[in-house]
Amino acid sequence: MKLVKIVTGALLALTVACGTFTACSKNTESNTVGVLSFLNRSEEDHAAAFWAKRATIDLLTEQGYISPVGESVKKRRPANPPKIKYYDDLDSLIMALKSGEIRAIDGLSQTTANYLVSHNDSIQKELEVNFEKERPAGSFADDAFRLLADSFSFMFLEKNVELCNQFSAVIAELKATGELDTLVNEQIYGQMNGGEIKPLPIENVSGRETIKVAVTGSLPPMDYVASDGTFAGFNTALLAVIGKKLNKNIEIVQVSSGGRATALASETVDVVFWTRSTEYIEDATERNKYIEMQKGVYTPLENDAIEAMLSVYPSFDNLVNRDIPEGTVTTIPYFMDIAVPVALQK
Repeated sequence: MKLVKIVTGALLALTVACGTFTACSKNTESNTVGVLSFLNRSEEDHAAAFWAKRATIDLLTEQGYISPVGESVKKRRPANPPKIKYYDDLDSLIMALKSGEIRAIDGLSQTTANYLVSHNDSIQKELEVNFEKERPAGSFADDAFRLLADSFSFMFLEKNVELCNQFSAVIAELKATGELDTLVNEQIYGQMNGGEIKPLPIENVSGRETIKVAVTGSLPPMDYVASDGTFAGFNTALLAVIGKKLNKNIEIVQVSSGGRATALASETVDVVFWTRSTEYIEDATERNKYIEMQKGVYTPLENDAIEAMLSVYPSFDNLVNRDIPEGTVTTIPYFMDIAVPVALQK
């Protein structure tokens, strides 16, 4: 009974919890939440999914898995669903937050939230997630965490599925040998306290095939561009290893979050560095069978909370299309995280 086999580990992110505690605002403040642009999901659909997670976040908070940052956060629970506004890059999001155009930022992974807090004294996380607290397999908490997690993958056009499979094979190898964990610890978690990590250089060998990879720089330190404009951090390190193992040159091209699909479709690039994974998606029939089985495990309130979350998904063209355009394929995930909302310090 593993929900990971039924639904994606990449549904939205825990930042939708912002709708519970922050979202986003007192009545006298903006009720608009900024989000990095999703592909194939409207701002209205994002708002619906955002709102549907309130009961789940409440229960996880009561059970000690989530804590609001500061008592004042609890008092800013909105009476109405927030307005979602998409932005194509992180700089625009932060400018909108600081100007008061938005009340909070949604959809950033927890590592990105930690990075922003460590590099900017005016920004705070709105929620803390307790990963150490045990979540028994098949429990409400375990299933809810899987629903709220984001897993990240490379995206290719369907016609390049062979290259996609080659990338997946390298990722699987790096996972098996522990090399991926080393890269994550060095290039992602190594920057959480404001540290600067030197990029792992990407080899460029004459005569090799060149693969163009789009990065946004909008999810530091995972998808990261240094302050001097050079590519750095985890994206560079992982691509350096993949290029070496596949005996291919890697050329990095920076694009906006909203421009990922266009860059790929136009074949300006061959690969997009981050998109949310489709690995764990199965059809709604199987998902609903699982939920029926879980009614004997969940409490009535837990069951209602999960069903509320899942009820919004049929309103989308397809769950898989929330950040992945038609005609594309993705690798197995190279990173998984749960995100938390960020706002200005109070």
